[in-house]
Amino acid sequence: MKKKRSLLFGILLISVLSTTLLASCDKDTWCYLEVTVKDIETQQPVEGAWVKIDMDGSTINDLGQTNSSGTYATKFAAPAIFNVTSRLDFVDTVNPTIKFYREGIKSIRLKEGETVEATVIIESDRIRGNADFTEI
Repeated sequence: MKKKRSLLFGILLISVLSTTLLASCDKDTWCYLEVTVKDIETQQPVEGAWVKIDMDGSTINDLGQTNSSGTYATKFAAPAIFNVTSRLDFVDTVNPTIKFYREGIKSIRLKEGETVEATVIIESDRIRGNADFTEI
């Protein structure tokens, strides 16, 4: 009787430990980022704004545009500190060859298994220059 009880206890212990170990393997290790871009003047979300995510200013880690809600979502495999630059391009209505843009910049820290929500405010000053976002 005592052997049966010990055997059952051993099986139960192994079951509990293996379940715990297997559950920890399913842990979400991705780092999620949701960037909302807003206009400084209206405080409204901006659709179609470019969002560039980089670490050192030269290598782009991710690039995309905001959706109709002014949001761009992405994920990374490891935690890091990133610069998030958002840019809205304009073309002069009088002279279409002249291009302008407005931008906003923010630093963020991603955390493993978490969604970081960041808001980047696009400044009101228009900067004359090339509208090609990848040349920033």
